[in-house]
Amino acid sequence: MVNPTPDLNSSATSQMAQAREFHPTPLRCLLGGLISAVFAVGLYFLTTAIHKAFTHTPIPNASTTAINIATAVRTLVLGLSALGMVTFGIAALGLFGLTIQLLIQGDKAQSTGTSPRS
Repeated sequence: MVNPTPDLNSSATSQMAQAREFHPTPLRCLLGGLISAVFAVGLYFLTTAIHKAFTHTPIPNASTTAINIATAVRTLVLGLSALGMVTFGIAALGLFGLTIQLLIQGDKAQSTGTSPRS
C-alpha cells in the first residue's frame, strides 16, 4: 500500500486554523499568571524550608571528600529550588503584564472600532 501524498495547501490551512484558535485573551493570561504566581510562592516557602533545614544540619566532617560532596549537594538542591522559584515568578510577572497589555489594546480597539487582531 502506498500512503497518499498530503496536500500542502490543506495542511497549511489546517495549521493556520489551529493557530487562530489559541489567541491569548486577558482571562487566559490572568489565570496563567495566577497559577505561575502560586507555584512561585510555593517554591519560595520550599526554598526557605530547605535553607533552614540545611542551616540546622551540620555537614559531616569525616573527610575532605565528604565535606565537598555535601556542600555540592546542598548548593545544587538550594539552587534548583531557587531557580524554579525565580522562573515561575518571572513568568507570572510577564503574564500579568501581557494581561494589562491585552486589556489596553482591547480598549483602544473598541474606541477606534477596529479589531486588535488585524
